[in-house]
Amino acid sequence: MKLGFSIQLWVMHGENHDVLHKMLDELALIGYDGVELAYPFVKEMYEDKPEELHRLLKMHGLEVASTYVGVDYRTPESIAAGEAKAKAMVDFYAQVGCKNLLLDSRCEKPSYAPSLGYQFHYTDRQLADAAAAANRIAAYAREKGMQTSWHTHWATFFEVEEMFSKFWAQTDPALIDLCPDVGQCLLVGRDPAAFVQNNLSRIRSYVHFKDVVIRHGKKELWPGKFAPDNDGAYCVDSYGRWVETGRGDVDFVPIAEALKGNGFDGWVTIDLDCSSLVARQSAQACKDYINYALGMVGERDKHPIV
Repeated sequence: MKLGFSIQLWVMHGENHDVLHKMLDELALIGYDGVELAYPFVKEMYEDKPEELHRLLKMHGLEVASTYVGVDYRTPESIAAGEAKAKAMVDFYAQVGCKNLLLDSRCEKPSYAPSLGYQFHYTDRQLADAAAAANRIAAYAREKGMQTSWHTHWATFFEVEEMFSKFWAQTDPALIDLCPDVGQCLLVGRDPAAFVQNNLSRIRSYVHFKDVVIRHGKKELWPGKFAPDNDGAYCVDSYGRWVETGRGDVDFVPIAEALKGNGFDGWVTIDLDCSSLVARQSAQACKDYINYALGMVGERDKHPIV
């Protein structure tokens, strides 16, 4: 098993891209095995010099845990554009040793309200086209040495169980694994532990550990002052708050036990979008919880660099 962390906290706190080197330093010191790189700026910075990024990661003893692409599957034109984008990401990240591609549907939401509760209108034809495109992308990634896992994201047709089931039944199990994002599951009303348990046969490569505090309706912060209800989960305290692993409402114990009991030996990556803590403190708190509360250890935990 390997433990990874996403890039968001350093970018959000620093509000610039110069924090990349600081992030790698700190994740290496904490003892993570790798970093999830999804922001386009990383590819833009190193597109003409992938070997430099590869050396930088190797110097820190880190891997690229995964990269990520969201595709709009609603029209043939948007699918073609999404496939081209996905192939470009695969081409680049294969050069820096990345072995995992996370794929999902591009987020949708009305501009005036949270996407949660938003009505998705994917026809059976669109879902079939989405599955066919996902299979093609996964086959291309496989040729480049990368495994594709479908990421369960809020603000996509994953929110509608019937739609997701129709789509998922048409994906190729030989090509596409499932990456359950357990915080996203809880956010859209799924039981994360049950979802993991019911899909263990396809959870083979990658898992997102994400925690959230759920807020139902407006929350009064102090007398007369209510949390805003716009922009869904990314507005702090609007619908919920992403928090460090173990601090929120996700029950990780049965999830960890199911994964370990099934012999899971892929990546467990913390996907955290915002925190009141300094990025390094947040990443350390998450890893401590995974190590000591859940008994899950990565490769560097077993073979630390001294």
